[in-house]
Amino acid sequence: MTTDAADGGTFFAYLSGDPPPRRTPAAQRRILVAGLGGLAVILAAALALAAVLIADRRAALEAELSQRLAILAETRSELLAAWLDGRRQLAARISESELFRLFATELAMTGAGLSRRDPIGSDPAGSDLSGGDLSGSGARQPGEIDPLVLQLPYMEQLLTDFVRDSDFLSAHLIGSDGRIVVQSAGGPSLTDVQRRLAGRHFRRAAPPFGPARPAAGGLVSDLVLPVFPVQSESGAGRPAALLLVSLPVAKAFAEVLAPGGLSRPGERLRLLQVEDAAPREIAPGEAPPLRALGGASPFDTESGPEDGP
Repeated sequence: MTTDAADGGTFFAYLSGDPPPRRTPAAQRRILVAGLGGLAVILAAALALAAVLIADRRAALEAELSQRLAILAETRSELLAAWLDGRRQLAARISESELFRLFATELAMTGAGLSRRDPIGSDPAGSDLSGGDLSGSGARQPGEIDPLVLQLPYMEQLLTDFVRDSDFLSAHLIGSDGRIVVQSAGGPSLTDVQRRLAGRHFRRAAPPFGPARPAAGGLVSDLVLPVFPVQSESGAGRPAALLLVSLPVAKAFAEVLAPGGLSRPGERLRLLQVEDAAPREIAPGEAPPLRALGGASPFDTESGPEDGP
């Protein structure tokens, strides 16, 4: 059977069972390239869609994590702030009492000669931490006993009872000349950290709590409150004396850092404090309990570096 293209011979050839014309290798390559190109486009679209979905999921997880951690940090910080404020209010019962304010006022008026303690500063330039003399002349005749000296045993007993009943470690009443006038029974001598802390409070207003520091009794902090003269309103003017109280903080800090209901496996809370513009981690129950981030602890001795603000 013969066919002609003009007569539709190719069509009849198909009907008669003759094989179709074979594609050339170039045509086959074009079809293969087109197929691979289409597959590549589909694969790229699938990868792009997967990347978008993963990015959206990651952003959602990060937002959820950030919100949860913010709530957790805020809750723990409020808990710690409430505990510290409770300690401050407890110590304020002494610093704001009329008896201690009157004692401090008379102390500033009569001079510091009655002090039976060592000065805060070991050198003459550092013994007066107030930045100025608040005491009057207070001149007395030879052999005359200052009435304030007779009050010292009673004031010491009040401080001792206060420390025992409040679960503090020690309490010191520091006069305007920088000397310890009264301290609780068995109270240790002031450390260099405490001396600098008291000096700053005499010179200007400062946060009441000093940084956490290691001591013989564990991790402690110092609370410094001004004792204003009776004739001035609290919070106004220069204090007549300072009340420095040392309190244990390891147990309270450990409770703040303990895992809670919002915590997940593998998560860890970290408590930091800033000293000398450098953050340091507070790790109660560990050795050392204070350490610089990424380095060894700078608190190898009782007297550490200059405290933070």
